[in-house]
Amino acid sequence: MVIKALPLAQAALVGVFLFFPMKLGVANTLLALTLLLTIFSGNVRERWAAVRDNPITMPALTMFALIVVGASYSSGPIDTILQSVNKYSKFLFLLLAISLLGKEEWRQRCWLAFSAAMVFTLASVYAGLWVHIPWAKVATPSGWGTDHTIFKDYIAQGLLLSTFAAYAITRAIEAPGTHKKTVWTVFALLAIISVVFLSNGRTGYLAVFCMLVTYALTVVPKRLRLYALLASTALITAGLLSSPSAQSRIGLVFAEAQAQFSAPKGVNQLNGETSTGARLSMWAFSIEQIKERPLLGSGTGSYGSLARAECGDRPDCDVISVHPHNQFLFFGVELGLIGLFAFCYYLYAAAKASAELEPPRRALVLSFLAIFVVDGLVHGALWLAVESHLFTFILALLMAEISAVKNQSTLA
Repeated sequence: MVIKALPLAQAALVGVFLFFPMKLGVANTLLALTLLLTIFSGNVRERWAAVRDNPITMPALTMFALIVVGASYSSGPIDTILQSVNKYSKFLFLLLAISLLGKEEWRQRCWLAFSAAMVFTLASVYAGLWVHIPWAKVATPSGWGTDHTIFKDYIAQGLLLSTFAAYAITRAIEAPGTHKKTVWTVFALLAIISVVFLSNGRTGYLAVFCMLVTYALTVVPKRLRLYALLASTALITAGLLSSPSAQSRIGLVFAEAQAQFSAPKGVNQLNGETSTGARLSMWAFSIEQIKERPLLGSGTGSYGSLARAECGDRPDCDVISVHPHNQFLFFGVELGLIGLFAFCYYLYAAAKASAELEPPRRALVLSFLAIFVVDGLVHGALWLAVESHLFTFILALLMAEISAVKNQSTLA
């Protein structure tokens, strides 16, 4: 059992990469199986040695330690505290995944599994232009320029496809032959077009933009970076301007923001009448809460009770009392500035470690982190299920590769 459990755990982890973009319940079952099989495999010291020196290990452990400590002084209800600890246990699963991905073949299998899920998603998106897709979240067939969400929601789909586009660009650059370069380039273009033209997700638009800009600024020589910035900005701007759905959704942001800023200011500032207005009010409320308890915050799982006390019994309170649609402020409210800085350091440690990689892979890491930051600024990047899987397990893949490169450099 000790001999066979480890490769079975690694195989289960590959299944997590295949299913989390499509069937979260299956992915979670496989993740639990991964944990159990890793425990049964023994070799705890070997597993710890695989992650001990990884640049993300201490930042991840620090984040989870702050979450556990925050539970001890939280003002939130016990069920919400436990829910938060469970959700943020992904910081530990990140390290578990890294410990299983030391060998190149397992990292490649995970990338292949994730790519297969994304190609299936893209095939469903484009097929939905003409035929009925039974598993699509929106009615199909539907025309060009309308939303084509297949699994979960359009925000998650935009983030997943933006990440896949970054990976496809990297594979296109690295591919040895013209045929493979062409295939991966087509995948990247299909993913970007899907986000820009076939989705209502404004987060996806911003994620694609930041991904392309970050990628361009990373791979091109310094003397050409200004031109790369201008070219990537012009490219995505032209795409957005030629997309009626993107124009409509972006214009709505400004209209909703203007309405929120011009609304009468009363005692009750939280409202969920519009998407942008709700975000602005939640962010303002979160900043006020951080000001009241700046150092340690109000404790893990406390945001909901604080927000509900502010918004009362209004129907929209069920939406705005879950999370503030900003992971940075979320940690700031619950863990104070210490938690906020620790989260920023977590991201910085990953970005700094990317210097170990060749330019295309470094660009993949940094562009992925740019997508992470975008979602962290406007959504619950580590709170919402699909997104937390994305930003945990893809980061684990990237950090495991960094460890492998560092080990090879040491041996050389």
